[in-house]
Amino acid sequence: MLAFENGAAFDLEVITASKLATAIEITGMTREGPFKYAFTTNGSTAAQTTTFKIPDVPIWLTVKTAGIAASVNDVYAMVYVRVSETRLQLLCQGFLGQFHGINFPNQVPMTPLQQRGVAGYSAGTDPAAGSNASITVPTGEYWKVKQVKISLVTDATVADRSVVLYYRTPAAVMFNIVPAAVQVASKTIIYHWFEGAALKDDAISLNQTIPLPADTILSPGFIIATAVKNLQAADDLSALGVIYQRFYSA
Repeated sequence: MLAFENGAAFDLEVITASKLATAIEITGMTREGPFKYAFTTNGSTAAQTTTFKIPDVPIWLTVKTAGIAASVNDVYAMVYVRVSETRLQLLCQGFLGQFHGINFPNQVPMTPLQQRGVAGYSAGTDPAAGSNASITVPTGEYWKVKQVKISLVTDATVADRSVVLYYRTPAAVMFNIVPAAVQVASKTIIYHWFEGAALKDDAISLNQTIPLPADTILSPGFIIATAVKNLQAADDLSALGVIYQRFYSA
């Protein structure tokens, strides 16, 4: 083993991010013998730091979720070994689950799920009549947007409405995504944006499908919103619903 000065204090610094309170299990071995620790994440996407004393640098280490109720890929973890509260090495990092974890020194090959983030759905606030809809990516999260859905009920005012969806940073619009067709007065139409969609206006089912740009990842604070052209005072948009793959920044 490595030679450290007498009295050197070792610990594991575990940094996690998770939307759910999840039980975590840490097992490993030093030359003094095996060790096992457990803790529960705080259910916040903000980084949570937990430390555990160990007698020496670890020979091997495994981190995984505990219990059958664990949500697939909801927890992201990083593990450092520290000496006298100074980081010595990043041992392992990645998504955790009941049947897959992260390991040191040899990482077991990641499952397809571990490489995909965690599937998520969020709904924005239902806007008042005559107002546009929006939703903001929360702090600590990154969204790879897969699908966006909204409905618009137009009043009797004669005007052609165009439901434009856009992504924006906190400072500027990235791009606009225009619909397949305009919407006239006294109609209810559901709009679906998703990767690979055909640009289509189905006048019978009153649905429109619009393609989304593929592989776009939105950072914390980025905004998904509508900008309906010719929106009338009594027109009523629903809340935006978004399906995405969620990744964490710990």
